[in-house]
Amino acid sequence: MHKIMEELITGEIEEDVAVVTGRSAELLAQLSSMSPTGAIIETAEIAATALKTLHHPDIVAYRGRMVAELPIYAAASDDDLIAGRADAVAHDDEGEVVRLEKRRRPEGSRIRRLP
Repeated sequence: MHKIMEELITGEIEEDVAVVTGRSAELLAQLSSMSPTGAIIETAEIAATALKTLHHPDIVAYRGRMVAELPIYAAASDDDLIAGRADAVAHDDEGEVVRLEKRRRPEGSRIRRLP
């Protein structure tokens, strides 16, 4: 799912259920040796979920401004450096950076302004 979302955001694959289902099947085949015995992974469900996510009202507002897999760096102090990667970020209408989270958080909103 993560890779499918990245490829949709970057435009590597078309927003079409057949295309996304096919790409999901390709990725699943690459990972098949790591799949738990008896696991049922539905590529059509992956495609439907990814496309539904992209059409969620909270995401639609940022679609043209989204960047996937953005490297982020910070320094907590001269000796404490931090590196990471954001799944997806975008700029809002005021130019502020927002982080688009793919996980549900108990505290609510999936779209957060970065400090």
